[in-house]
Parts: sequence; structure tokens; C-alpha cells
Amino acid sequence: MKGCNAVGVCVCECVCVSVCVSVDDDVSLAQPDRDELQNVLRTLNSKLEDIRTCSDLIHKHGSSLQRALVDLEQSDSAADVAAKMKPVNERATLFRITSSAMINV
Repeated sequence: MKGCNAVGVCVCECVCVSVCVSVDDDVSLAQPDRDELQNVLRTLNSKLEDIRTCSDLIHKHGSSLQRALVDLEQSDSAADVAAKMKPVNERATLFRITSSAMINV
């Protein structure tokens, strides 16, 4: 959520500046300088790349968890179920960690 909030704030600031400038050209407003805009764009691109990476990892770990669950579901004996629970738990933990990381980006 922090990443989404930062992106939202940056977008709102850019929109507010552009709206204020277009609403009243007679009022002299301090326009953001080029360096500031480039820094905002770099920050947004970095956040977007982080989110894409997390998304890819969530997809990878989610698919792995689904395969482990299908294997578990197809088990016939109690011993087979017990043996397949460890990989399911490991994959669920990886998925949970990755999901939490994306929320905190």
C-alpha cells in the first residue's frame, strides 16, 4: 500500500499542477522544474518495476502452490497425504511472503 500511496500522491501532484496552470494562465504559479519531474518519473518507474517483479513472483509461487495442492488432492493414503503436506506448507509460506512483499512495495 505504501507504493500505491506514493504513486497516488505523485500523480495527484502532477495533475494538480497541470490543472492549476491550465485554469488560470494569468496567475504566476511556480512550475515544477525539469529535474523534479524527472525524479518523480524515476520514482514511479522504480515502483512500477518493483510491482511487476512481485507480480511475476506471486504468479510463480501461486502456480507452484496450486500444483502441490493438486498433488495433495490426488493422494489416496494417509501416509501419502502426510508426505505431501510439507511441500504444500512450504509453497504456501513462499506465496504468503511474496504477497506480503507486494503489499509493502
